[in-house]
Amino acid sequence: MIKFFAIGILVIFVCTGCLQFDTTKLTLNFDSKGGVSGKLKREYINLSSSAKIPENIKEAAKLEDAKLKYEKQLNTDYNDLIDKWKNDKFIDETLKDLSIAIEKRNVYLKNDNINGEYEGKFDAKALEKMNFFFIENQRACILPKSAGVLDDTDGKIISTGSYYLVLWPKDKKSIYFIQSPMKTKNNRNLLSRWQKSNKK
Repeated sequence: MIKFFAIGILVIFVCTGCLQFDTTKLTLNFDSKGGVSGKLKREYINLSSSAKIPENIKEAAKLEDAKLKYEKQLNTDYNDLIDKWKNDKFIDETLKDLSIAIEKRNVYLKNDNINGEYEGKFDAKALEKMNFFFIENQRACILPKSAGVLDDTDGKIISTGSYYLVLWPKDKKSIYFIQSPMKTKNNRNLLSRWQKSNKK
């Protein structure tokens, strides 16, 4: 019997506030063929804010107030992003509860996108909570479609009504998949705030 854990591993780092991202990539490198422990790397591409631009406000005073609140939300989201990636102990504890021991965290700029990543060690318990299991002579993972679209993987994809089933050869030592969350209407780039805060 397959146990299915509805763990939101897609959005561990951006589950609070108004932060979002374009895609995320999870790479697992196993200690041995058919192993259940090893090292992982999770990357988040184009971290941004979902703050809404004020629209259809005719009164000047109310429009100015709405714009100030919008800018304040962008600043809050940017500060929240930096703080989470560099200082947030809650993230470390959350991942620790999933049997993932964080060894490195980083937020960086690439191609005018603010990206985040973490690296760490995982064990059999972590794999189970991330919906990995063995079936016949294959390693498998269940990814709920409610969490987002499965964009790419080096495994075989079987799509059902509510989830993706991804299969890899059991002895494959390195595997990955890339997901995109459900899109929102707002996607406000925080590049200008990054450039300002990192200006020398």
